[in-house]
Amino acid sequence: MVKQRPVNLRGMRFSPRKQRGVGVLDVLLGLLIAAIVLKGIVPWLLEKNTTTRVNIAASQAVAFREAALSFQQSNQAAIIAATGPSTPYTRTVAQLQAANALPASFSGTTPYGGTLIAVWNQPTAGVLQPVVIATGGAVINDGDLADIANAISAQGGEGAYIPSYSPTQLVCAQGSCNPIALSTYGYGSMGGHYAIAMFKGTQTSSDDFLHRHNDGVAAHGQMNQNIDMNGNAVNNAVAVNINSTGTNGLNITSSSTNSAGIAIANTSANRTWSFAVAGSSWGAPGSLLFYDNNAGALRAYMDTTGALNFNQAGNMLGIAGNYLYGDGANMALRTVANGGTVYIQGTANGGGTGNLSVQGTTYGGDFYTNGGSYRVNGSGGICWQNYGACLYMQDSSYVRILNDKNFYTGGQGQFGSLQSNSTIVSAGRVTSGEFILPSGVAWDGNWCDTNGLLAQRSDGSGALMNCQNHAWVKVKIGGNHQWYVVANYVNGNFTGHNYTNDDMFVSATSNGTSCGTQNNDYYAVAVVQGIQVASNIENNVNYYHQKSIGFMVPPGQDYQILWTRYLCNTQTAVYEYR
Repeated sequence: MVKQRPVNLRGMRFSPRKQRGVGVLDVLLGLLIAAIVLKGIVPWLLEKNTTTRVNIAASQAVAFREAALSFQQSNQAAIIAATGPSTPYTRTVAQLQAANALPASFSGTTPYGGTLIAVWNQPTAGVLQPVVIATGGAVINDGDLADIANAISAQGGEGAYIPSYSPTQLVCAQGSCNPIALSTYGYGSMGGHYAIAMFKGTQTSSDDFLHRHNDGVAAHGQMNQNIDMNGNAVNNAVAVNINSTGTNGLNITSSSTNSAGIAIANTSANRTWSFAVAGSSWGAPGSLLFYDNNAGALRAYMDTTGALNFNQAGNMLGIAGNYLYGDGANMALRTVANGGTVYIQGTANGGGTGNLSVQGTTYGGDFYTNGGSYRVNGSGGICWQNYGACLYMQDSSYVRILNDKNFYTGGQGQFGSLQSNSTIVSAGRVTSGEFILPSGVAWDGNWCDTNGLLAQRSDGSGALMNCQNHAWVKVKIGGNHQWYVVANYVNGNFTGHNYTNDDMFVSATSNGTSCGTQNNDYYAVAVVQGIQVASNIENNVNYYHQKSIGFMVPPGQDYQILWTRYLCNTQTAVYEYR
């Protein structure tokens, strides 16, 4: 067991003052020192945070500015066409990203919770005035706005802001531009936001450069001195227009004797058309030459006398603005004006007349003759292809219509005589200035198919017959009725019919005979439409039974005559008065 040595307390000092701990005064002194330190560091931290936000906002705005300028360069003409002094053209972050002017990773929110937009207007023709404006989010004090504008300028932008003391105007950093009214960009009061005055570096009317895009300013596409291509070509020009007030509109200088002055190439057909003036081996010196490289031969040339000579027919020859055109299958005369005239004349000075002989001609318009005639040699004619009709002659008597087509006119047709091999139909009245002569012949009582037909009577008398109730009857004129025997002593009963259009009187008479000894054994009865209309009764058995009856029959009705005792050789004669 280890024994502990006794502690020697001798020589140790004990101070009650030093054993009391931390006093209140010490605590207060420490708090005072901490407050002094915090008072200095907190504003520093806040200022550092503000500076960071200012720089981030400036960097973001400058990046957005570059995207807006890139979009403007690619769409200059469209922006100019869409803007005016107070007609703005706006693009958002999303729209610039969709146009590939901004990367998809670009944040659309500013450090102050707002968003950036690019806006263009056009205060004067051809001069765009673009700006970038931070919209929405927190309202920033004027001091921070000035810091952001200065930071933007330091990073290569044109810093600007909208101060609280002038909330409807955009002012530039350090007063580097005149205030701009926000109303020209479609905005009202929006103080407390920063901006970029891009127009300070993108004026489109103050430079002296040729512009790639049509910005509406003619001077931006004009040269003020000659262009030397240094042996290079001008490619893909739609047209080269030469408008010179001097004597030399187009000067071509070539050192080669066989070099064409002007060459026109058709790459799809691998052909080049060219012409040159003087010095060429293609023709006589001093001539104007036309050459086709695909054919490999001289097409045409105009010599020093002004005569136009041809080696091989070209596709088109121009004369005073008119053209003679030809290809492998067709030839055309093309006049300078629509509706121009081509003449065939007999002499070089235009006097007299000439002839045109053509086989197989197709006209695309109207054909006119001034006082002449359209004449056909042979059996040809005038045809209408779409409808299969032609006017032609195959003998010296008749002009015929192909495929039996019809003539139609709302006017009047006049003929020396008119013959129809079939029917003649008129929708109106038929009027004759002389006489009408029916050629058809009809017999009394015969059947006819169409009521109203007219014909001559079969007896040769020329009497007019009319089809009534499908039977031929003589036309009565002026009440000239007469008796007609329709049955001459027929044996027994008789049936008849009224074929006229008037009431008809019928009389029937039987011959005399004695047939028995009974009273009332003989009588005659007339029946019309099932109704007994007349009768005659004989009661004396010693008399000859000769009886007569008479009655009326309406138009188109049947009638019957009935005799009793007709087996006693009773015979009947029937008469019609019509």
